[in-house]
Amino acid sequence: MKLKKSLQSKLCLLFASLLLFSCSDNQEEISTSESLSQPKKETTILHFKTFEEFNKKIDELSNLEDGELDRWVYENNPNSLYFIASENESLNSLPNSYKAILNSNSEFILGNKVVWYHLGKLYEFKENDNINKLKQHPENLNAVGEINVTIQKLSNNNAQARTNIGQGQVEARHQLEFRGTQFKDCSNNYRTINGIYKYVHELMTVQSTYHLSGAYSRLYLRVKLEWYAGRRKWRSASEPRDININLNLTGTQLKFANGAIINATGSDNVNVNYTCSGDKTILLKTSDGYGREGGDPFWSVQTSGTIDHQLHGGYHSWLNYAVW
Repeated sequence: MKLKKSLQSKLCLLFASLLLFSCSDNQEEISTSESLSQPKKETTILHFKTFEEFNKKIDELSNLEDGELDRWVYENNPNSLYFIASENESLNSLPNSYKAILNSNSEFILGNKVVWYHLGKLYEFKENDNINKLKQHPENLNAVGEINVTIQKLSNNNAQARTNIGQGQVEARHQLEFRGTQFKDCSNNYRTINGIYKYVHELMTVQSTYHLSGAYSRLYLRVKLEWYAGRRKWRSASEPRDININLNLTGTQLKFANGAIINATGSDNVNVNYTCSGDKTILLKTSDGYGREGGDPFWSVQTSGTIDHQLHGGYHSWLNYAVW
């Protein structure tokens, strides 16, 4: 009888051990499975040693074709603002080169500081700061720089032989409204549309500053298509277009109000063609590292030439004699 009870006790202990081992093994499998199916997500952030290096990268990216810029973003900053739609006007006004550098949190790193772009201003943090908490009250932060894209539209004046454009301004006198009826997609399939559209050819400026490192200014040409959404609102249109640009910018300068001319680089001739394209933002002139003792300078622009803009397939053509 005692032998029987002893055997029963051993069997119970063996069963309990097997059950415990089985449960432990299953828990390990569940844990491993969860870790594989839910990898830790990290937000990439680009590093620059100096603000000069940052602006050189802006110029490099500005001169890439769309497909090349797509590839660069995928390889270097896949969660950047470049692929993210935003209702923020300040972000929407940024050229794609800036959106390619800013991550989804509107950040990049300069030296050993995290720099945050917010409503045209730059704020910096130490990497061990509680950045998300500090961002909740930007009114308590001190701006250390800017990327000035506060778009101030200039009044049209076609009588001018030269156009002065200040920092963060846009000159959009060249516009053409039309009723869109047809186009061809990029596979040359015929498509019909019905709405009010307009071509927009505009010049815009962007000035960036950071501490006392000097100011940097860029002059851009934007070639856009918009559609009328009602209630005086225009939205970006997606219909593909063919664009031919032939401009001469001889005499275009960056100047202070006292007449002093600031050194600027960039070709005086722009000759580019795009087929089945979306909107284009083209870097025309660059000026780097100037002082601001004379205030913010302005671009004194003088152009001649043409911008040929049409919906792909040759529909609704506009040959614009683009004089600024």
